[in-house]
Amino acid sequence: MTLSQTWHVLRTDAGWAVKAEGQTSRVHPTKKAAIEDARRSVLSLPAGQMVVHRADGTVSQRLTHGLPRVRRHPIRSNLEGLMQKAVAKVVLEQLGNMA
Repeated sequence: MTLSQTWHVLRTDAGWAVKAEGQTSRVHPTKKAAIEDARRSVLSLPAGQMVVHRADGTVSQRLTHGLPRVRRHPIRSNLEGLMQKAVAKVVLEQLGNMA
């Protein structure tokens, strides 16, 4: 049994997919339905997180359950948005390769 898992909600050609490493994706017609599915999956485990992506791949929302909080630096740099987009692109490519 997996103790912690990260579930991603992301836009695909078929709709909004809920995907985690080692799992097949589940596709929903709406983003709201996909978020609810991912939330149920996260909360069913002792620890996990949900990462919701916008259609462009950037992160719009996170839900962490049973994991320690990571504190952000109080001063945000201009590079943060660029870094987030770059990481989102890599994550989406990796998730696409698992399909």
